[in-house]
This record gives sequence, structure tokens and C-alpha cells, in this order.
Amino acid sequence: MGRGDVAAFPARSCAGGALSKAAIRQRWSDPPVWAALALVDRDTEPPARRKAMKFHDTELKIMEVLWREGDVPARHIAEVVGAQTGWNVNTTYTMLKRMIAKGAIERRDPRFICHALVTRKEAQAAEADDLIDRLFDGSADKLFASLLGRKRLTREQLRRLRAMIEEDE
Repeated sequence: MGRGDVAAFPARSCAGGALSKAAIRQRWSDPPVWAALALVDRDTEPPARRKAMKFHDTELKIMEVLWREGDVPARHIAEVVGAQTGWNVNTTYTMLKRMIAKGAIERRDPRFICHALVTRKEAQAAEADDLIDRLFDGSADKLFASLLGRKRLTREQLRRLRAMIEEDE
């Protein structure tokens, strides 16, 4: 399939069917647009090519539901997050639409099923890297020294930490 061939993409896979194939063809050469419209199969894209994605606290509430429960309807996410935060349905749907545009979630029709495009592990890695870079001058050993200095670890925690270090060597 060439870059100009969009006939194989059903209109519903593009932002809920809001764009025609002609509009997609017109914007096809702009990578941020076609990535945001989920024209790229991000599930099969190698993790090394994906940009690290960080989430705000409000976005994490939604991602937690998807990571814990898997693919679920937007209505279910709105109910769960609404019970935790007091948000109304419209607030949750607005956040979902922003996260779809951001490339964190994919919308699957019918019934507006939401699918996480970023794993919990990928999000944790992005946050950890950012923390190490911002607060510890890019040094993971400074982070560990800070953690160890703040709280006494149990023997079991120390054993697990040693095992992780040995695995990494």
C-alpha cells in the first residue's frame, strides 16, 4: 500500500468517522495528524519507535481503569472515574477524546470501546526517566541513594533489590 492509498482504511477508524477519506488523503503527508487519527497500528509498532508518553494525574485515573480492567466502554470508565472523583460523564468523555488525540487510547466502535495504546510499564518507565533526569541529574544511583536514605528497607525488600541488580548486570 502506498502513502497515498487510504481506501483500505474505513472512515470509522479515523476519529470516530468524523473525517472523510478525501480529508485523510489531503492530510496524509502530515505524520502527527495520521498518528493522532490512529492510522498507524500502534499495537504492532516497535516500542523503541514510540515516543515516551507521560500522563497528568487526571489522565492516570482513566489509564488505571484501562490497565486494571482491559478494553471497556467509555460509559464504564465514566462511571468508575465519576465514582472516584465526582466528575460528570461529559468531563470524562472530554478527557477520553483528548487522550485519543494524544495517542494514548484508541476508540473501537461500536459502543465506544476504549483500548489503552500505552502499557503501564511504558508509562512507569517514562515517569521514572523524567524523575531521574529532572531531580537526580540523570543518575539512577542518586535516586536509589535518596530512596534508601529515606526509609529503612526490610530484609525481603533488600533481597528483591539485590536480585534486580544482579539480573541487570
